[in-house]
Amino acid sequence: MTKSVIHASQPLQRLSTTFTLLFTPIMGTVVKFIIRILGGSRLPLFRASPPILPAGDSLEEEQFAYEDIPDRYYPTYLGDIFHNRYQILLKLGYGTTSTVWLAQDLMRWKKYVAVKILTVDASDKDGQSDELEVLKHVSKAVPPDKTHTGLSFFRKVIDSFEIQGPGGKHLCIVQIPLRQTLSTFMRERANLPLSIYKSILVQTFWALDYLHTVCNVVHTDISGRNLMFETNRAYFDDLLDAEQRDPSPQKETGNRIIYSSRYSCISKQGTFGRLILSDFGSARILDPDKPVGKGDIQPDGYRAPEVIFGANWSYSVDIWNVACLVWGWIEDSPLFIGLDQFNNEGYDPEMHLAEINARIGPPPKDLLTQAERNKDSFDQDGKWIGDITITSDYTLETTEKKLEGEEKEHFLHFMKAMLQWLPDDRLTALRLLEHPWLWLNRSPIVRRK
Repeated sequence: MTKSVIHASQPLQRLSTTFTLLFTPIMGTVVKFIIRILGGSRLPLFRASPPILPAGDSLEEEQFAYEDIPDRYYPTYLGDIFHNRYQILLKLGYGTTSTVWLAQDLMRWKKYVAVKILTVDASDKDGQSDELEVLKHVSKAVPPDKTHTGLSFFRKVIDSFEIQGPGGKHLCIVQIPLRQTLSTFMRERANLPLSIYKSILVQTFWALDYLHTVCNVVHTDISGRNLMFETNRAYFDDLLDAEQRDPSPQKETGNRIIYSSRYSCISKQGTFGRLILSDFGSARILDPDKPVGKGDIQPDGYRAPEVIFGANWSYSVDIWNVACLVWGWIEDSPLFIGLDQFNNEGYDPEMHLAEINARIGPPPKDLLTQAERNKDSFDQDGKWIGDITITSDYTLETTEKKLEGEEKEHFLHFMKAMLQWLPDDRLTALRLLEHPWLWLNRSPIVRRK
């Protein structure tokens, strides 16, 4: 059933929202909402005037607007109340299929939640989405011994409901709010001890082991955007105060307001908790009896060889993905680019394969026999015969510049354990947790630009 939305797009409308609720005969619980709004809402009736951006400039989710799907994103306003319960306070982020908002749960005193509002094309006619299905599946999965360390690195679904927008119905997913993404965390800190990266990897591998072995799920998009930190209420108090004092820019277009996201703030009381693996919009649930998938997955530069070749893939694509991610962290440059650098035509699978071949050597014949596409750059023995030539100094050994001695030796071994042409040759997440590099005592500073 589609739930109601009480709009409060302007300050005076937010004042009237309270009275609208007061005189709306929606059960006795509405009275509780009024008490919460009057006594505990963090939404300021008046705040500093936000910078107004030119209408012609594309802002955040507007870059993902589709001409054939008008009103793809739901027109959310600060102060809106969804499901007669969740009052929108500020915008936390956006993506290709959703926007995410910090909200106050009016049924629970001083409780913040994150409301993810999916686009009209991100769910089916029955209000179901692949992401919600995966999230529920992960929450219901039961480890053989009833416990698993990796379970603590996920968020459960608090609530879900539909709302009606001008372009159709939008599924909303409610979860606990998280602090900044790992990408933002690293961008704000130029130099980090290697121990921080290793701690992040340990938590990521525990999460992946739980996903792969207990849930039979492949995430397919392990990135700094989808790894986030838990935090406490004090952080969101500070975030809201920062937004009230210095509002994020916004723009008005047509009959709606596009808000800029507030990604982080200076917070003396805010904490950094566990790492949480988030955003399951691209995840896949595999058959435990035949755990293989087919088709394009993963961001272009992180794409595993079997995906490029159009062959079957499985859980180990996530391991390849992590290898690409950690190289970028340590070396401050991408492991693979995969772009047509000559004609500027975007992703180029031949360029990507040329890079992989230069990094780790030629592919085995077994993989080429499974390939359904993009294999013409190799002869029958796996030798590169493509038009693109990459020099021999592009190996892992010659391009690793940040580490020295034993640290470098173990790191390169760690990378090679994940960067294998054949999926079954890559170490599992659980095996990687035992790798010596993660447990070396030395912890030098990794200096980034």
